[in-house]
Amino acid sequence: STLTSTTELPTKNPSTTTRIRTHLPSTERKHTSGTTPTPRVPATTDTRHKCYCEPDSPPKKDEKEIARDEKRRLKEERLRKKERKLKKKAKLEKDCSTEKMNCFEHDNDHWRTAPMWSSGPFCFCMNANNNTYSCVRTINATHNFLYCEFTTGLITFYNLRVDPFEQWNRFAFLTPGEKSYLHDQLEHLKGCRGTRDCTVGSARDYLTGPQNTQRFIAKRKYSNSL
Repeated sequence: STLTSTTELPTKNPSTTTRIRTHLPSTERKHTSGTTPTPRVPATTDTRHKCYCEPDSPPKKDEKEIARDEKRRLKEERLRKKERKLKKKAKLEKDCSTEKMNCFEHDNDHWRTAPMWSSGPFCFCMNANNNTYSCVRTINATHNFLYCEFTTGLITFYNLRVDPFEQWNRFAFLTPGEKSYLHDQLEHLKGCRGTRDCTVGSARDYLTGPQNTQRFIAKRKYSNSL
């Protein structure tokens, strides 16, 4: 809004006056009236609080659920390993081969010298190349046999008095006492040290005879005198 003011100015002629009309803005009007002008305040910005929300995260699993998931994962892994093992075993059986062993397929035409084989084709695996078997041979006036244990679990017993070519495995015909005796004897020989410890049977009685015992004691006395 504006304010219009009129000012009369005297002239040379007393009978005439000059009027000047002035238009003042409202701010100037307040200034002229002796009041302090109020500055215009710009519109205030929105001072309301803003909320920053984090993205939704999946709910945390409890300990029981984590344990179930771990158990399920281990079970699936075991099943996968078992399937791979069965596939590998089936392939080996199909190709007449065993893991870490040399296998050959023999038939009736394989052998050229006696004793001949006439029982049809079979798969034969040799594992003697890498020392994966242990045997004990017993020869005396009444016995002549060969007892062997293989790492694959195979156990053989050949009576060489009646089967010199080792064609018939007679382990199944042994009594439980005989099987236990042969197994214990073989285990002892596998872990023994020295002549005395590794000698079994009647030969051990000779080593522990009176003459050998006396010679052993004399040697001990002679060594102690040093």
